[in-house]
Amino acid sequence: MPYANGARFDPDKGCLPGTRETIIAEIIQWVNSPNADTVPRIFFLSGVAGYGKSAIAHAVARQFEQLGQLGSSYCFDRADRANRHPSNLLSTIARDIATIDHQWKVALFNVIKGNPSL
Repeated sequence: MPYANGARFDPDKGCLPGTRETIIAEIIQWVNSPNADTVPRIFFLSGVAGYGKSAIAHAVARQFEQLGQLGSSYCFDRADRANRHPSNLLSTIARDIATIDHQWKVALFNVIKGNPSL
């Protein structure tokens, strides 16, 4: 099962202190919303090149990692297209979750055992 080493967030790539606080707070509020049925399931962060989307994503991931609430993260990188290819996304996330959730690990093992080509 492919795993993209180095695709996790980099805690050193977050936002500068005091910057992007509004959007980071908005994302954290979205994640922690008690109204899961009425909140969109995807938060689409968009902007032109250089807007700071990656820095925002790294900052949010760092915050949830510090809280022990980050199951996985996956950061694409143009400089590392071979390792951080989209085909590695789901298998990397599945393996990350397996390291923190025993039931998921057992279920994933059973799926792979039944289909070794995965």
